[in-house]
Amino acid sequence: MISRLDQSGNRVSVFWDSLKSGQVAVEAFELLPDVYFCVKDRSGRVEYASGSFLKLHGFHDVKQILGLRDEDLYSPALAGVYRADELRVMETGVAVKNRAELVPNEAGGVEWREVSKIPLYDRGDQIVGVLCVSRLLGISAGLPGASQDQKVSSILGYVYKNIGRDVTVVELARYAGVSLSTLERMFKAIASATPKKFIVHAKMMVVCEYLVKGDDSIKGIGELVGYD
Repeated sequence: MISRLDQSGNRVSVFWDSLKSGQVAVEAFELLPDVYFCVKDRSGRVEYASGSFLKLHGFHDVKQILGLRDEDLYSPALAGVYRADELRVMETGVAVKNRAELVPNEAGGVEWREVSKIPLYDRGDQIVGVLCVSRLLGISAGLPGASQDQKVSSILGYVYKNIGRDVTVVELARYAGVSLSTLERMFKAIASATPKKFIVHAKMMVVCEYLVKGDDSIKGIGELVGYD
């Protein structure tokens, strides 16, 4: 252990002080291929992006993405939502943690990801940017999901496994073994949506995936998710 003596003669660790700033977090995220990670300054310019984030947007070198903003990477509608979110985090200093969002994926479709956005401070305690992290949302109780709550992962998995029929909120609550009010609170916390809206969004995600692949008719895709 790297250590030193403080003014009182007590031995204290200086290990973390000895590390190059930022290297641990960056290298750790690079080891997680399902994690998108980027850092933006206060004006929204990308200051760093993980390899998975680069791949998502078709880049192979971080230098290609440095200085770009959301409007350079996403549609105007999505860019506006993301920017408003980041501004709110920087203005309030309150982080967004583990929120489910429907976001673009490498295949050109969309997928549910667990998103966190954390304010970044300079040495003068002024907020100068935001750290954005997203990870695939676990949808099967049999697999370790990004969510810390395996019950929520199990509920989401139930929605996807039954995507071809009309899953009701009552049925979902019964499956989860919770009351309707508790189910509502759970979904508001993790997805910022009601269970009913989440079910619709999940169906639309599947529809988008099939439309992008272009192998089925709109009528056939509709039937796959339970719509006539």
